[in-house]
Amino acid sequence: MRKSIYIIIILLIILLFLKPIKVKLNIIIPMNEIQYYVEINDKKYEKKDFWLYPGKYTINIVFGKNKISKELKVSFFKFFMEYNIYIPKPEIEVLYNYIDYDQIKVKLKSKNYKIDYWEINYNNFEHKTTLDEYILFISPYENGKLNIRGYIQGIKIYEKSFNLISQLSGIKDYKVTIEDYVEIELFLSNKKINPVKYEIYKDGKYIETIDGNIYRDKISYDETKYEIIPIYPNGFKGKKTEIIKPKLVEIPEKINKKEINIDKFQKINLNGKEYSPENFIEGENELNIKINENVVWNKKIYLDSIAPKLEEYKLRYDNKFYLELKSNEESTYELLTEESTYVFEKPYIEFESVGKVATLTLYDDLSNASSPIIIDLNPYPKYSIEDNKSINLKFEKDFPAIYCELRILDEEENMISKIDVKNINEFSFSNLLPGKEYRFILYIDSKYQKEIYRKITKPKLPNIKRFKNTDVGVFELEYFDSYKYNYYKIEIDDYIKEGVFEENKLIFDIPLEKLTHEGTLSLWREFKELKTEKIKLKIKDTFLYGKKLYKTLPENLNESVYIISDNLIINELSVVGVVEFKVFPEKSIIVNGPIKFKDNNSKIIIKSIKDYFQGVVLNYYSLSNIEIYNANIGIYAKNEFDLYNLVIKKCNIGISGSSGNAYNVILYDNKKGIEVSNGIIEIKNSLFFDNEMTFNFYNSNAYLYNISVADSILDIDSYGSVLKIKNSSFLNSIESINSNKSTVLITYSEFKNNKRSIKSVNDMNLNIQNSEFVNNKISLDIFKSPFNIENSNFSNNEKAIIFFNSENDLEIKIKGSYFENNKIDIYLEGSNNVYVENTKINNYFDGTIEETWTNERGEIFKRGKIIEGGKE
Repeated sequence: MRKSIYIIIILLIILLFLKPIKVKLNIIIPMNEIQYYVEINDKKYEKKDFWLYPGKYTINIVFGKNKISKELKVSFFKFFMEYNIYIPKPEIEVLYNYIDYDQIKVKLKSKNYKIDYWEINYNNFEHKTTLDEYILFISPYENGKLNIRGYIQGIKIYEKSFNLISQLSGIKDYKVTIEDYVEIELFLSNKKINPVKYEIYKDGKYIETIDGNIYRDKISYDETKYEIIPIYPNGFKGKKTEIIKPKLVEIPEKINKKEINIDKFQKINLNGKEYSPENFIEGENELNIKINENVVWNKKIYLDSIAPKLEEYKLRYDNKFYLELKSNEESTYELLTEESTYVFEKPYIEFESVGKVATLTLYDDLSNASSPIIIDLNPYPKYSIEDNKSINLKFEKDFPAIYCELRILDEEENMISKIDVKNINEFSFSNLLPGKEYRFILYIDSKYQKEIYRKITKPKLPNIKRFKNTDVGVFELEYFDSYKYNYYKIEIDDYIKEGVFEENKLIFDIPLEKLTHEGTLSLWREFKELKTEKIKLKIKDTFLYGKKLYKTLPENLNESVYIISDNLIINELSVVGVVEFKVFPEKSIIVNGPIKFKDNNSKIIIKSIKDYFQGVVLNYYSLSNIEIYNANIGIYAKNEFDLYNLVIKKCNIGISGSSGNAYNVILYDNKKGIEVSNGIIEIKNSLFFDNEMTFNFYNSNAYLYNISVADSILDIDSYGSVLKIKNSSFLNSIESINSNKSTVLITYSEFKNNKRSIKSVNDMNLNIQNSEFVNNKISLDIFKSPFNIENSNFSNNEKAIIFFNSENDLEIKIKGSYFENNKIDIYLEGSNNVYVENTKINNYFDGTIEETWTNERGEIFKRGKIIEGGKE
C-alpha cells in the first residue's frame, strides 16, 4: 500500500513535473504603439499567454528589424506563471560634424534598436535614409534648423533637433583700448569662414572699410557709437555689432599736484597699483582705467610739481631793453615793469620801461611758478670818481647799454666834452674854468641820462675895459672878458636897482629925474652862491648932472634950453629968439593960450630928451613958429585949428584933429603925416616927403592946394570923404592915392614916377581934369568907380588906366586927353564900356580883343569895349 502510495506519489510527481504550465508574459515596451510578436523555439506567438513545460526558454520579442531575446525559466510544480519582461528604452545617439564649411555628416547611432528609417529635416527640406551616416549640404552663411526623427513600423520613436550655427566667424566679443587714440579689437567665434573686411560706422555715418580686426580712431571725449559689419569672401555682410565708447571725463595730460578728479570708474590702477594719490611719482605716470568689461583707458599723466628755474639771464639796452633768458625747462615768462605786464614764451623779450626794476616769474605749462626774480633795469655802467686837481673817472666795461657816452656840460648845457665809455673806460678832466658849473652826465638816449657828478668853480673878479655915459640917462659898461653871471647894483639918491647881465657889456637906464645927482655902481660876479669882491664906480650923467628940471615955466623965457620933466601947461607965453624944450619921454606940452613971438626969427623947438615924448596938445585955436621932433603925436588939436610955419619930423603921427587949416608946414620922416576924422581941413603951400603915410582922411572933406608930396609908401588914404586936389604934385611914391567910397576931384596936378598913382575902389565919382600922369607903373587902377577924365595927359606909363566893373552900369568918359608912349593905354577887365571923345587910344585891351572874361566862380561874361566918338 505504501508502495502504491509511493508509486502514486511518484506518478503524481512525474505528472506534475511533465505537466505544461500556463505562462503569461507581460511585455512592457516604452513605445506603446509598436506591434510585436513573441518567438519561442522558433515558434511565433501572437498572444501574450501560452503553455510551456517546465524548463528554460529563449524568448525573442520581434518588432520591425529588432529581435530582443530574453531568458525565461518555467518552474516545475507550477500551474501558472506570470512574467514581466521590460524592453529597455531606445539608446539612440544622433551626432553631426562638419566635413566642410557647407557639408555636415550626420551620424545615426542606436545601440539597442534597429531603426527602420530616418527622416532628416533641414530648413524645411526633407531627407530619408536607413544609413547610419548621412552627408548633408547646408548654407554656410545662415543659421539653420536640423531635425532628425527615427521610425520603427512607421512610428516615430526618436526625435532630436539641432540649431546649426552658420560657419561664419562672427564677432563674439570686442575690446576697446583708449590711449591717445581709440583702438577697437574684434574677437571672432573662430568658425570656418572668417570675415575678410569690416565696415566701420561712427555715430551713424560710414567712416571706412578695414581689412584687419583692429580699428583705430582719433580720440574723442564724447560718447561715440561704433557699428561694425563683417564682410565675408563672397561679399556677404554679417551681423552688425554695436560698440559704445563711453563719454570720457577730462583728465589732464599734466598735473602739478598729486590729485585728479577720477572716481566714476569700475577699476583704476596707477603705476601698476590700486589707485591712490600717494602712488603718483614725479614725471610720467601710467593710469589704467577699466571703464567697463570691454573698455579700458590707458592714460599717461605727467606730474610736474617743481617750478622752473632761471639759470641765467642777460640784459641789454639799445633804445629799449632786450632780455635774454635761459631756464632749465620750457617755460612761460611773466615780466612786470612799472608800466606794463608782459607774458611771453620765447626766451627773450623786447620792452620799454623807465622803472628801476622789473620782476620776472617763470611758469611751466602746469602753472608751477618760480620765486619772483628782481631784475635791475639799470643800463648804466658802474663807476668811481676821484676829484683832486683833476676829475678822474673809471667805468666798468660790461654793462647793459649797447652805447653809452660821458657828456660834460656846462651850466648852459653847452657840450664841453664827449667820451664813448664803451671804448674808453678811464678818463681824466682838468680843463676847469673859473665861474663855471660842470655836469658829468652818462648819456644813453633821450630816456636814459644820469648826472653822476657836478663841479662848481668860483668866478674871477671882472676886469673893466670901459664905463661911459653914452646918452641921456644911458650908461655903458664893458669888461675885457665875457661872463654870464655879472651882478650889479645902482644906488643914486633914493633909487636902487640890482640885476645881472651876461657876456661883457651892460647898457642900463636910470630914471632921468634921478640923474641930477651923483650915484654909485657896484660890480661883482657870482655863481652858485660863490661870489667875488665888489668893485665900486661913480655914476654921473654928463647931460643932466647938476641941471634944473622944469615942471612949469616962467611967463618970460630967459634960458635957451629948458628941460621939461613933467606935463607942461602953457596958458600964455612970450618967446624971444630960439628957445628949445627938451621933454622927458611920454610927457606932453599942453597949449591952452597964445604963444607970442617977438619977431619972425623967434621960434620954439620941442624935442624929446630921449625916445618919444607924448606931443603937443592944442586946446587953443592957433599954433605957429614951432618945430616938433620925436613925438608920439606931434600936434593933437582938440578944436578947430590954424597951423602955419610948422616943421614936424620923426613922429608917429604929425598932426591929428578934426577941422582946421594948415599952411606953410613941412612934415617929413613921420609914420603918418596928417590924420583927420569926421572933419574939414584945408592944406596949402606945404611940403611932405619921406613919410610912410602922408594923409589919412576918414568921413571928411579935404582940400589940398599947392602942396608937394614925395617919397611916401602911401600919400593919401581916403575913406568916405570928399577929396579935392589942385596945383599939387605927387612924386616917387609907392601909391599916391588910395580912395574908397569917396568923391575925388583932381585938377592941374602932376603924378610922376609912382608905382601906382591912384587906386579907386567903389568911389562915388572920380573926376580928373588938366592933370598929368607920367612914368608910373599904373596911373589909374579903378574898381567899380565911375570916372571922368578931361584934358589930361598920360605918357610913358606901363599901364595908364586899368578899369574893372562887372556890370555895364557906370558912366565912364575920357575926353580931350592925350595918351602917348604907354605900354597899355586902357585895360578893360570887366563888362563896362569906356566912352572916348577927342582922344586917341593906341594900345588897349577890350572886348574887341578878347570878347569875354571869367569871374572867380567860373562864370563867363561879356567884356566891355572902348567906344570912340563919345557914343556908340
